[in-house]
Amino acid sequence: MAMPRTISSPSRGKKLAFSAVATLLFFGLAEAGLQLVALATGQDWRVNPLPDHGHLDVLCTHDETRVRLCPDQGPSYEKVRAEVFTLAPTNRRVIAVGESFVHGLGVKHAEAWPARLEAHLQDRLGEEIEVLNMGRCGTYTGRLIPIVEAAVALKPEILILAVGNNEHTMTSFYTGWAARHPSLVYTVSDTFSPLQSYGLLYRTFGGSPKPVESFTKLPEDVSFDDPLDEMIFAARRRPAPVDKIPDALAGPEVTAVLEKEHRLKERIFEGHLVHMIEMAEDAGIQVVLATVPQDLSLPPVLSGVHEGDEAEIRTHLRSIEGDQSQDRHAALNAALDAGPKVSKFLYMKGRELQQAGDHEAAIVMYRQAVEWDLAPDGTPTINDITRRTAEAHGLLMVDLDVLSGAHLDNPREVFKDHVHVNAAGAEIVGRMLADALAPTMAIKATR
Repeated sequence: MAMPRTISSPSRGKKLAFSAVATLLFFGLAEAGLQLVALATGQDWRVNPLPDHGHLDVLCTHDETRVRLCPDQGPSYEKVRAEVFTLAPTNRRVIAVGESFVHGLGVKHAEAWPARLEAHLQDRLGEEIEVLNMGRCGTYTGRLIPIVEAAVALKPEILILAVGNNEHTMTSFYTGWAARHPSLVYTVSDTFSPLQSYGLLYRTFGGSPKPVESFTKLPEDVSFDDPLDEMIFAARRRPAPVDKIPDALAGPEVTAVLEKEHRLKERIFEGHLVHMIEMAEDAGIQVVLATVPQDLSLPPVLSGVHEGDEAEIRTHLRSIEGDQSQDRHAALNAALDAGPKVSKFLYMKGRELQQAGDHEAAIVMYRQAVEWDLAPDGTPTINDITRRTAEAHGLLMVDLDVLSGAHLDNPREVFKDHVHVNAAGAEIVGRMLADALAPTMAIKATR
């Protein structure tokens, strides 16, 4: 006997496809409607995936013919030089933009490397050249974008970008669950941030997750529900509180979060650097990139357990630091076998190699120690991004980071502290940049 025929319902796949199309159509129509409302009313619901900095006045009127860099407006440690100059260049103009390395923290204005570059260029080219110091202490590339915009408006012939020495300490970070997956959270926010509908949903549900900046909150202003969040926050402090981070060694959970955060910050740095370059090149300005050197002889701020057993690594750390009579060479090698990315072990190995006269191997170890430090100023990766970006855009690049290795045995010859050069170091930097810029500027002058 024949079985009765049944009419099959649409497959699950078709239902899902229909739902997806309907959802996309709904949000597409909603976005189009919100765009029209925004256009008609001036209302803008879009959100910045990074902290909003507000308006920053870079140039202020000095008198009828001249302007000056505006007084400091951010946190107390953000400082600019009291530069005064004509709005339109009267001579060939070069502008240097960056953080405290460009500003010349700890040296006089005339001793900072932009001033020394000016003197060397004038001497070599035999004409008046002005080099404006638009370095801003205590900031980072995200907050330097208005500085670059102002620099472009000042119509320099060359814009020097020597940036990146604060990307890990001053930049923003997530808290709570978003801190466990910072790259994913940022990717979603960055992808949908141009949409009015995303901004409206973002505000409707409390504006979370949103990163905060390192200098916007201090420990006494913050309370934590999750002990891991408190540990992560403590690890960002300088120095890390010993009651929270014993032995200046963060455990694997904290290490994993901060390591993900570092990689995201380097990704954001690269995007900001490219944006700065494009702003200048769109205005017909030649861009020169420079890496930022640092004193490799200073120990890391905070080590982490990137791999290996935490208890074993802590045992090695205390053993090496406590017993000076042991075979330190064998003990250190054993420690590195247990924790090959522990920055303190890498640093101590660098010291051992330096004392043995193997400078090249020592520099490799020191750079790895900086790379895996959980609280660095800048990492070798930041300088690698600068080099890679210069090559990709066909830009002149001056590798100032060679100072780090060249003065390994006596860093005080050129460094005032970890990342700032002293007057003698600024003189060398100015000369190195003049060596690179003078031939190009001489060719331009003959055209």
